[in-house]
Amino acid sequence: MTPGATRLLAPRPLAAAAAAVLLLLPSAARAQTGGPPDAGGTRWSLGAGVIAAPRPYVGADANIQPIPIVEFYSGRWFVQGIRAGYRFVDTDALDFDVRARFRFSGLDPDDSPFLEGMEERRETVEVGLGLDWEFARAMGGAFELELRAFADVLGRSDGFESSIDLAWRKVFGPGKMILAPAVGMVYQSSDQVDYYYGVRPEEARPGRPAYEGSSVFNPRASLLFVYRFTQRWSLTTLLSVDFFDDEIESSPIVDQSTEAFSLVGLTYSF
Repeated sequence: MTPGATRLLAPRPLAAAAAAVLLLLPSAARAQTGGPPDAGGTRWSLGAGVIAAPRPYVGADANIQPIPIVEFYSGRWFVQGIRAGYRFVDTDALDFDVRARFRFSGLDPDDSPFLEGMEERRETVEVGLGLDWEFARAMGGAFELELRAFADVLGRSDGFESSIDLAWRKVFGPGKMILAPAVGMVYQSSDQVDYYYGVRPEEARPGRPAYEGSSVFNPRASLLFVYRFTQRWSLTTLLSVDFFDDEIESSPIVDQSTEAFSLVGLTYSF
């Protein structure tokens, strides 16, 4: 296929796109229920969706693929897609937890002819902290601040990532519709950027010079819309875009200034 075309995903790009989506889906659950159940309670939901996501590497095809959607809470323990953790603080206004997640970001030299000769960049496990704080209500909705910090624990990139997002969540009518726009900023350490977007001297080729990445701040924005058909059935639509810092956009193996994806999913809550 020609670069930029759309195709069904191979396992790696499927996982990468699914990971990005599932990391944001818990906001939909919080919008619908106000958060996880009280300590000792159990709740879980299951569903399926379709994602569309371009990839930033030169010549890599855009992706369209069905994905599963899974979420589970038991007291203070939770599983949300590709992450799991334990909540130390769990109130209506404030959540604070320790969590682990699987980062599916990576590069396969078979993704495109341009990447031939590159060494594979592998997935990893990250461990970190998360805080969600509903600090104000205005215009009929709730403002929430979301803080995240993660570090690679498998020594793949030895990198670190932190983020801050401000979301406004509005529930319409008797809870049938929820709208949640958000804006934020993601910090990626130089080790992480260099691992996923750098070009090592031995990988350099004509038209693909060596490149060493530096730390970056990437702005991002998202829009979440949830429609509840019944108490248990919900339709979720999510649009998100990350705007690459110049340090990533200048990489010779990157040909996009943004990384975007969209999701339409149907879930059933038990």
